[in-house]
Amino acid sequence: RGGAKGAPATPQCQAADEAAGEARESGEPQTFPSGRRWGSRAARLVSAWARSGATPSAGAGEREDEAASAAGEAGTGTSSALGASFNILCIVVGTGLLNLPYAVSRSGWVGVPLLVLMAAMATYTAALLGRCIVLVEEEERRAGGMRASLASRATPPPRGASSVSYGDLGEAAYGRPGRWFVNSQVHITLVGVAIVYHLLAALNIHSLAADSLSMAASVALVAALVWLHVFLKTLGEVALLSYFNIAVNVALLCTVVAASLERPPASPPRTALVASDAFAFGSAFASFGFAYGVHPVLPSVRASMRSPRLYPRTVVASMAGTLLFYLPISAVCYARYGDAVRSPVMDTPPLAGS
Repeated sequence: RGGAKGAPATPQCQAADEAAGEARESGEPQTFPSGRRWGSRAARLVSAWARSGATPSAGAGEREDEAASAAGEAGTGTSSALGASFNILCIVVGTGLLNLPYAVSRSGWVGVPLLVLMAAMATYTAALLGRCIVLVEEEERRAGGMRASLASRATPPPRGASSVSYGDLGEAAYGRPGRWFVNSQVHITLVGVAIVYHLLAALNIHSLAADSLSMAASVALVAALVWLHVFLKTLGEVALLSYFNIAVNVALLCTVVAASLERPPASPPRTALVASDAFAFGSAFASFGFAYGVHPVLPSVRASMRSPRLYPRTVVASMAGTLLFYLPISAVCYARYGDAVRSPVMDTPPLAGS
């Protein structure tokens, strides 16, 4: 191994020094099998590692694998698996809950199994996203070598910080253009969804207090309430609000179902197996897809977990929980009122006064 001052350099050390010198002279970054590009700084780290005589051995490789495995089991987040499940459930089950009966009325009874199918698809794609994040993390550890052990271990990411983002996945698959494209799509999605929920919340507040609050005042009130969330720095802290929000949704579900069973329609409901209007079916299909729109925040949810290895189970439990909300309110309200159901469901004539 050598490494003492004045000791002759090994052929491996000479090769590493020559590679580092060529990288510095050409100014071109080296491309490794992982697709990641290193600059001259990484080459100097390799050269320093070679001169130190720290030649990797089989035991060192095993220790690296053990450390990588331990890193995957013990994350840098602060949220428990239960808290992460409630975060996902709270994001999925929201204002759209009251819109689902109307969506089923636009599609027919086939919309109920479609909800189950989309829940399975959302679960699979969410689990696949977690696997992709793990692959990128492992590739970075392997390609990083001493850079990972010197840099990332010396300055670990802050607790709750996401180590792999959607942009990283895009770059790993398609290079730098992939990062730009994916990041732009994610930000456009997040801003668009935030606008939709902001307006829906303002409309609901305005409908409850139309005499005292204008629409502009309702929008400003919602903005002020949402702004308070900036004081919650991690998703582990947001989990406390998620518990409360899920309790509200449970109360809302029970209230709507009970009121539907107590208030029959004025005429027998008209239902269909499949809607004959293709445009109506397409709008219902879009509503079903929107009902599971949680994927843009899943990398952050996984990074917030103390045990990221539990992420797949967390996703399965969360998506199964959404069906406990979606199926009862959709099936009961559509069976009770048929095509007469409105969006939100509380605007349906028999329920309007409840």
